[in-house]
Amino acid sequence: MQPAETECYVALGGNVGPVAKTFQQALELLQGAPEVCVGRSSGLYQTSPVGPRRQKPLGSRGTYLNAVVQLWTTQLPESLLHRLL
Repeated sequence: MQPAETECYVALGGNVGPVAKTFQQALELLQGAPEVCVGRSSGLYQTSPVGPRRQKPLGSRGTYLNAVVQLWTTQLPESLLHRLL
Protein backbone atom coordinates (compact mmCIF):
# COMPACT_ATOMS: atom_id res chain seq x y z
CA MET A 1 0.00 0.00 0.00
CA GLN A 2 1.39 3.41 -0.97
CA PRO A 3 1.16 6.29 1.48
CA ALA A 4 -1.36 9.00 0.65
CA GLU A 5 -0.18 12.33 -0.71
CA THR A 6 0.06 15.08 1.87
CA GLU A 7 -0.23 18.77 1.06
CA CYS A 8 2.55 20.82 2.67
CA TYR A 9 3.53 24.47 2.79
CA VAL A 10 7.22 25.29 3.11
CA ALA A 11 8.46 28.72 4.17
CA LEU A 12 11.63 30.04 2.56
CA GLY A 13 13.65 32.90 4.01
CA GLY A 14 17.12 34.32 3.80
CA ASN A 15 19.30 37.40 3.80
CA VAL A 16 22.75 36.12 2.82
CA GLY A 17 24.01 36.00 -0.75
CA PRO A 18 21.76 36.02 -3.83
CA VAL A 19 18.59 34.96 -2.02
CA ALA A 20 16.17 35.08 -4.98
CA LYS A 21 18.55 32.94 -7.05
CA THR A 22 18.93 30.49 -4.15
CA PHE A 23 15.12 30.19 -3.86
CA GLN A 24 14.87 29.49 -7.62
CA GLN A 25 17.55 26.80 -7.41
CA ALA A 26 15.77 25.21 -4.43
CA LEU A 27 12.49 25.09 -6.40
CA GLU A 28 14.26 23.49 -9.36
CA LEU A 29 15.75 20.82 -7.09
CA LEU A 30 12.36 20.11 -5.52
CA GLN A 31 10.69 19.86 -8.95
CA GLY A 32 13.14 17.10 -9.86
CA ALA A 33 12.78 15.24 -6.57
CA PRO A 34 10.98 11.89 -6.49
CA GLU A 35 7.84 11.74 -4.36
CA VAL A 36 7.50 15.55 -4.39
CA CYS A 37 5.16 17.62 -6.55
CA VAL A 38 5.62 21.40 -6.43
CA GLY A 39 2.40 23.40 -6.56
CA ARG A 40 2.04 27.15 -6.35
CA SER A 41 4.52 29.57 -4.84
CA SER A 42 4.05 33.03 -3.46
CA GLY A 43 5.83 36.13 -4.61
CA LEU A 44 8.90 37.35 -2.78
CA TYR A 45 8.33 39.51 0.29
CA GLN A 46 10.99 41.73 1.82
CA THR A 47 10.89 42.00 5.62
CA SER A 48 12.98 43.54 8.37
CA PRO A 49 14.79 41.34 10.90
CA VAL A 50 12.97 40.58 14.16
CA GLY A 51 14.63 40.08 17.54
CA PRO A 52 17.70 41.44 19.27
CA ARG A 53 20.13 43.43 17.18
CA ARG A 54 23.28 41.46 16.61
CA GLN A 55 26.23 41.78 14.35
CA LYS A 56 25.22 40.92 10.78
CA PRO A 57 26.74 37.76 9.32
CA LEU A 58 29.27 38.33 6.56
CA GLY A 59 27.41 38.88 3.29
CA SER A 60 24.02 39.54 4.89
CA ARG A 61 21.82 42.30 3.55
CA GLY A 62 19.99 43.12 6.78
CA THR A 63 16.52 42.70 5.26
CA TYR A 64 15.13 39.26 4.46
CA LEU A 65 13.43 37.82 1.42
CA ASN A 66 10.61 35.40 2.22
CA ALA A 67 8.29 33.15 0.22
CA VAL A 68 6.04 30.11 0.63
CA VAL A 69 5.86 27.03 -1.61
CA GLN A 70 3.01 24.51 -1.81
CA LEU A 71 4.08 20.87 -2.11
CA TRP A 72 2.43 17.46 -2.27
CA THR A 73 4.44 14.48 -1.13
CA THR A 74 4.17 10.86 -0.16
CA GLN A 75 7.32 11.14 1.95
CA LEU A 76 7.23 10.88 5.71
CA PRO A 77 7.71 14.23 7.48
CA GLU A 78 11.25 13.35 8.59
CA SER A 79 12.24 12.38 5.04
CA LEU A 80 10.83 15.60 3.59
CA LEU A 81 12.62 17.64 6.25
CA HIS A 82 15.90 15.90 5.41
CA ARG A 83 15.39 16.67 1.70
CA LEU A 84 14.65 20.33 2.47
CA LEU A 85 17.74 20.77 4.60
